[in-house]
Formats: sequence, C-alpha cells, structure tokens
Amino acid sequence: MILVTYDFVPPGYVATPTSGKVCIDVGNHFGPGVLDHHHGGTPEQCASEMVLTHPEWVLSQKVAQSQSNHSNMDDTLEIVTHLYPDMDAIGGCWLATRLLGGETFGPAERLIASYI
Repeated sequence: MILVTYDFVPPGYVATPTSGKVCIDVGNHFGPGVLDHHHGGTPEQCASEMVLTHPEWVLSQKVAQSQSNHSNMDDTLEIVTHLYPDMDAIGGCWLATRLLGGETFGPAERLIASYI
C-alpha cells in the first residue's frame, strides 16, 4: 500500500526533483519527478498525457516508509500541483495516484488524457 498526500503551490513555483515528491502541471521542468508542460522544450502533451507517457518518472520518486507508526505502509509520496487546479492538474494527479496504486492503463485512460 502507498500513502499519497497532496500539496498545492502558487503559480510560478519552480521545483527541484526530490525523492518522495512528484510535481504535476507545475514546477517549470520536465523530467523525473516534475511533469510540467508550461516551459519551453517540453513535448506537446498536457500533464495528464505526460503521466501516461512517462510513468517511470512518477514511480521512481517513491520512498520506502521507515517510521514505525506507518508500518502498514510500504511507500509514501507527495503529489504537488498548483492552487485552484484545472482539469489537467486534476487528471494528472488522478492518473498518478492510480499508477502509484499499481493500476495499469489502457485505451480508456489514454482517451481521457487526450480529451484533457
């Protein structure tokens, strides 16, 4: 099981890739741990599509939980997105949460991400 928490940051937030944290639709970077399409040099995809295209950049950020009060948890991860999330931020967070829960994606999720 994985414990997923969420944080919301203001516009303009610049993320540093950090173990235990995935930034979706925010962070001004495109790479492991930060899937943001709002700066130059990113693929022509929304953040939701980036989660589907680069699931390893989400999964690689998981951290083993070592605290005894969470002994029933295997992993923990914080998902960060922007304040007042739009459809893309919500979709990307939803897909990342499902991915972290061990789900695999098929045509339905790709259709949803394409719509977003």
